[in-house]
Amino acid sequence: MLKNILQLKKTNFRFLILGSEGLLGTEFKKLIKKKYRLCISRKYSDVNMDLTNFKLLKKIFTLLKFDYVINCAAMTSISECEKKIHKANLINYFLPKKLDIYSKKYNFKLVHISTDHFFRRKSFKLNTERSKIFALNNYSLTKLKAERSILNKNNLIITTNFTGFKKRNFTSTFVGWLYSSIKKKKKIKLFHDMYVSTIDVSTCSKIVKKLIDLNASGVFNVGTSDYVSKKEFAIMFSKKLKKPFFFNSISVNESAINRGKYLALDVSKVQKKLGIKMITIKKTINNLARISFKNKL
Repeated sequence: MLKNILQLKKTNFRFLILGSEGLLGTEFKKLIKKKYRLCISRKYSDVNMDLTNFKLLKKIFTLLKFDYVINCAAMTSISECEKKIHKANLINYFLPKKLDIYSKKYNFKLVHISTDHFFRRKSFKLNTERSKIFALNNYSLTKLKAERSILNKNNLIITTNFTGFKKRNFTSTFVGWLYSSIKKKKKIKLFHDMYVSTIDVSTCSKIVKKLIDLNASGVFNVGTSDYVSKKEFAIMFSKKLKKPFFFNSISVNESAINRGKYLALDVSKVQKKLGIKMITIKKTINNLARISFKNKL
């Protein structure tokens, strides 16, 4: 491992992408030219390692210099986080906490990908970057602790809800699971009262990259300009595919794990910063459907 890293010692990388084989990390690899980035993941990457091996991670920072470290690594399965809280803490909390410490010592900017799974409103209202956040379950607890430990004027924290298609572990994403269920004509359960601003992963990565290019800091919501329920999202997607769709409509209150209802994001801050209008849910679904048609999923 260290031998491979030592061979790179004379190379100057602008970006280090952690969790580079995940859904969002893969998109950053497409956006950033290979000569400007180093990628770390468990498998199939420039450097294959367990990112909770903090001793080795620190060694990498002593040998190589980066301008930006994009942390896409996370344990995102809510059910898995309930079962494996120690593991979830290591990757979701202790990793970004360590990266924040390293960013000061080794002089790089930390870009951390967070979540929208923090809000527990009793009635609908868009969530801004100043809205109060809460630990709804073990997953959001680990992400909340991370945000509180790294929130400062230098780091860039992205609050978001994105989806897309993964080559490996296809059904691990919402739209992957949804597409697979539609294709197999499998009846599924969908929340009619969980409202989200889910954005396609390709658009999400491009927005975050623009913020990085502007050297933005602080917390930014990245999502669609509007919102729908999880059920409505699925119905819109199935109609776009022109495929029959079978589901039961259920309430978030029926979930075995505590979840938020009103997770939709106010994106006015990022729109003002970039001078753009964020895409709509309809456009997001069009983008996802186009990918499925193009790749004949």
